[in-house]
Amino acid sequence: MSHIFQELKRRKVFRIAAVYAVVSWVILQVADTLFPALQLPEWTITLITVLLILGFFPTMVMAWAYQRSVEGVKPDAQVQAAPGSTATSAQPINYFILLIVLLVAGIQVFDRFVSAPDSDQQPVSATNPATASTTPTIVSQLDLGPIQSRMVEEPARLFRGYVDLADDGSLLVFSNYDEGSPQLWIKELSELTPRILFSGNGFRIDAPRISPNKQWVAYGDGGASGLRIRSISGGEARQIGINTNDNQTEWLDLDSLIWIDAGGRLVKYSVSTMESEVISEADHFRYMSGPSAIKGSKQVLFTYREQVGDIPDIAVVDLESDTWRILLSNAYSPKLTASGHLLFMRGSDLWAVSIDRPALQLGATPVPVVQEIENNQHSLIPSATYSVSETGELIYLPGRTLPLEEYRISKRQLTSLDREGNEYPLAVPEGEYLDSAYSADKQRLSVTHYDPDTERPDIWIHDLASPGIMNRITHTGDAVNGIWSQDDNHIIFDRLGMNGLWQVAANGTTEPVQIYPSDYPIFARFLTPDGAIVGERVVEGQDDIYLLDLSRLEGIQQDLLSAEYSERSPSLSPDARWLTYASDETGAWEVYVRPFPNIDANKWRVSVAGGEFPQWSNSGELLHYIDSNRNELVTVDIQTEPEFLIGQRTAVSLRNYTSRNMPPFISAGDEDNVIGLKTPDEVIDEFARLQSPEKKLAVLVSNWFAQLNEVVPRAQN
Repeated sequence: MSHIFQELKRRKVFRIAAVYAVVSWVILQVADTLFPALQLPEWTITLITVLLILGFFPTMVMAWAYQRSVEGVKPDAQVQAAPGSTATSAQPINYFILLIVLLVAGIQVFDRFVSAPDSDQQPVSATNPATASTTPTIVSQLDLGPIQSRMVEEPARLFRGYVDLADDGSLLVFSNYDEGSPQLWIKELSELTPRILFSGNGFRIDAPRISPNKQWVAYGDGGASGLRIRSISGGEARQIGINTNDNQTEWLDLDSLIWIDAGGRLVKYSVSTMESEVISEADHFRYMSGPSAIKGSKQVLFTYREQVGDIPDIAVVDLESDTWRILLSNAYSPKLTASGHLLFMRGSDLWAVSIDRPALQLGATPVPVVQEIENNQHSLIPSATYSVSETGELIYLPGRTLPLEEYRISKRQLTSLDREGNEYPLAVPEGEYLDSAYSADKQRLSVTHYDPDTERPDIWIHDLASPGIMNRITHTGDAVNGIWSQDDNHIIFDRLGMNGLWQVAANGTTEPVQIYPSDYPIFARFLTPDGAIVGERVVEGQDDIYLLDLSRLEGIQQDLLSAEYSERSPSLSPDARWLTYASDETGAWEVYVRPFPNIDANKWRVSVAGGEFPQWSNSGELLHYIDSNRNELVTVDIQTEPEFLIGQRTAVSLRNYTSRNMPPFISAGDEDNVIGLKTPDEVIDEFARLQSPEKKLAVLVSNWFAQLNEVVPRAQN
């Protein structure tokens, strides 16, 4: 035995084994760090481990059979050992290698048992040994593409998209924003690459939700403040709701979705019948958002917050009894899991607490389980980028929280803009405005102004003779799209989530009264010389342009432009002879002009590569519109005599102008300029920094419930 040991030393087998072990350890550490970032499959690390183990044995055989000499590598039988060399010259090297092996082993022991954080208040993580489960947990990173948000005008939604997992954990949907378009992607977790479901032309895609049978995905259309569903296999989208409170929906079962409309009513939609019904008009829904259904029950979790700056709470609503209660304070974005836990966000971290599911009674003290998840907690509608399946898969997007002051709606200035890009600020206080309209005498300006604390809109009047002074004439928290009556004594407007048109005195001395009821949403855009209202209506997801004559007792509404495609944003020339509007009849939004009121006599397309929200200048010699990417204001010379001709086009950048306004510009007083809502350069620069085109690497954890049960034991039912 002594002879074999001496022979192993002479042939340097121990030394080579030690070197092989150290090199193998280094290779595995590098692979464990780089492979997830490169999105290589999980089995690649296992494959390298197996190859290194298998490679150990032939390496040892080669070390025994061959030796290195001054003449190169030769079989051991041909190498004559120098006398005394086996016992002396190799000793320092052997001790050095032994020291390296012991040092590596010591680092591993220290990292696992000494430096591991306390498990009581540490987030569950596959890299946290103190909370690691005995059951293997797979952690990987998924590239979700570039940052989604580009909305300077909506900092409260400035975070990098949404994710949702199917109940069985096999399917993932996520939203992003790339090359001027919001996109919705689908990824089978068993496949390497995702596929794009569709690319839109709105502002963003909000809160996608996969149906329980994985046939549909419901989502919010940020550009239209509406909800849509689309088949997982592709095809056209179906609009299911408009003017929603939070642009988020939730599946109750295979056929039903619920959401809260802008009027604070709870609405239920049937996929099979394609019909919606209001199932509750309770006041508390005005302050709720982000519904999360409790499977197998008629109860739904919501985030409850009355105004920006308030600490959010989690509420539970019983849909059968229409009752509700606060379930947990200082929490938002809830999810009840199949493991018997309530997940929720608190600050920037994901927390968990055990829960008795039938009674919805919380167990022991909640604990944080994942730190630093992307969120917008300071918004009136707080949410976070995470999702968990019924089978225990967790996906989340690491990120940050914007400071509260960055969510406040402020620093927007109504500004006059000409076709050369020259700007002339109006003497109106800074704020967040949705729309505006001049009185006929150009002495007063009505604006829809969002309250910075409640994020609710009302109509205000600014008298140009008294700069900086504004008078609020509505207090409903839902008044938008005001236009002036012919005598300038009243404002006609609509209300978010409530069908029909209302009227209020322009001096604010009367309460709003409904002047025209409707079964569907309608919006007033302007009055004709004889006092008829021209505007838009939305029926079964399609926009049409209507004419409403209120001179008769019941009001007579007739189609002005109604086809199989959508038409919207009508504007009448100052001489009332030409009607401009936008239509998607070609498959993309373009700007058109027709004679008025003889609209069927002719039609001209004004835009050449897409356009929206057209607006006549005060002289009638210019037509303004926004390009299809909403990046430029295009101004076109128009000749109407002796015939209608389209002339030169010029464009100026809208980098500093919000596109949230609908329409985003109005004619500016007696000039040919337009009025837009400008954001200061310093705010633009800050948001550009926050929206750098970095990739989104989401973290995917399998078998997460095993870890969760160790840190937060489930309640005993």
